Amino acid sequence: MTTLIEEHSTLTPPTTYPFESVEAVRSTRRMSSTALPAEAEFILSALEAARAPVIDRRTVPRLVLRTVAELQLYSDRPGAEPWAIYVRDATTKGLGCISRRRLPLGNGGHLQICGPNGERLSIACTIRRCFETVNGWYQGSLSFNREQWAFDMNNTNDAD
Repeated sequence: MTTLIEEHSTLTPPTTYPFESVEAVRSTRRMSSTALPAEAEFILSALEAARAPVIDRRTVPRLVLRTVAELQLYSDRPGAEPWAIYVRDATTKGLGCISRRRLPLGNGGHLQICGPNGERLSIACTIRRCFETVNGWYQGSLSFNREQWAFDMNNTNDAD
């Protein structure tokens, strides 16, 4: 049995993209480590292009990271398939994502993800929020149980 990460294991080098909007300037790096399904890429692009909230409560700059990850919840039955999530952005404290399934709020688990420098990470996390954003797609966020310095914008391969 292959995992989603193994299916998407052809990692491309992290890429930096120019930004045109004020909202995107907050994240000075944008990484892409795996190819996403076209529909997921479209939704992530639409979310990125959407207007920023009037009051932005984000205190830490976000690394725009497009990759597929696997989430195995503690509440899942033994041997259950992991949840596929498509990562939008990340900080040292958590990440934003979309999923085909509604993520159960407050549930904890382990996230398997390729970091911005191509390293494979296993991270204990908790589902912080989830809501339907487009028919059949859900937008959510995960909080890491411990800070993950791999997602610090100063630790990426192309940091200035």
